[in-house]
Amino acid sequence: MPRLALALPIVWSSRFIATFGLLSTLIAESILAQPVPTAAAPALSPTTRLYHVGVHRFLRDASGQGQLERGWLDATGQFTVYAAQAMVLPPNLPESALGKRLIFTEAWYALGELGPTARANFRLTAPETPLVISGLIFYEIEAHPDARKDAGLLVNVSNRGFVEPGKPLTAGFVVTDLPRRVVIRGIGPALGAFGIAQPLANPVLALFRGTDKLAENDTWGATPNSSALAIRFAEVGAFPLPADSLDAALSLELPPGAYTAQVRSADTRGGEALVEVYVVP
Repeated sequence: MPRLALALPIVWSSRFIATFGLLSTLIAESILAQPVPTAAAPALSPTTRLYHVGVHRFLRDASGQGQLERGWLDATGQFTVYAAQAMVLPPNLPESALGKRLIFTEAWYALGELGPTARANFRLTAPETPLVISGLIFYEIEAHPDARKDAGLLVNVSNRGFVEPGKPLTAGFVVTDLPRRVVIRGIGPALGAFGIAQPLANPVLALFRGTDKLAENDTWGATPNSSALAIRFAEVGAFPLPADSLDAALSLELPPGAYTAQVRSADTRGGEALVEVYVVP
C-alpha cells in the first residue's frame, strides 16, 4: 500500500435516503467511498490502521460562489482532491466550516467499527465541535501527530538468488494511490559477512517501469549522495553497507505504477545476490 486496499461490502443508512439536493447526493457518494463492515465482512486485523479516509471541504470564493471538494486525507496530513463541483452553499452552513476538512459523523463511527486501531492515524480536531450542515452532522478531522506513515504499506520486499551473466535477479513491486519514496538495494559483496560462500562480486542495480530503465547504480558508496543513502538505510531498518563496498543502491520517489528492480553482474562472474525494496516512512 504502497496503500491499504479494502474490498468490503457497503451498506446504506436510512438517513441518506432523503432529498437534500446536491449536498445529499455528494454525501451519499462519500459514504460509498468509506469501507463499512457488515455481517458478511469481518473487521480488519486488530493492528491494522487506515492510511487515508474520505473527507469533504466546503469553499466560497470572493464572488460568493460555493464549491464542494471531495478527496482523501492521508496519514501525513495531505489532502488530495479527486472531485470538485460548484454548488449553492446551504444557507445554514456555519462560517467555521469553510475551508476545513470534514468527515460525516456516521462515516467516522463506521470506520471505528473496522477494528480497534483502524482510525488511529486520524483524530477529530479539538474541541470536536459538531458542524450541522443541512441537518447532517460533520466534524473537522486531521492526521494524528503520532500517525504511522507506513501503516497499510508493504514495508519491505526482498528476493535472493544466484546471478549469472544474462540471468539477472529481479523483484517486482507496485506503488498505488500516491507517490512514495523507496530505497532499493542490490547486495552482493556484503552477503559475505552473513556466511554466503559465493556472493556476487560486483552487482549492478537497475530500476525499470515496463521496458523503460528509470535509474541504475553500480557501487553505492561512489555516488554523490552516499551519505544520504546511509541515513536512508537506517531509517528503513536495513543493515548498513561498508562505504567502500561494491554493493548498489538507489533512493528515489516513484509515482503510482508497477516497477521491477533488477540485479545483474557487472562482469562475467556469477554469485549470490539479494535485491531489496523498502518504503521510506
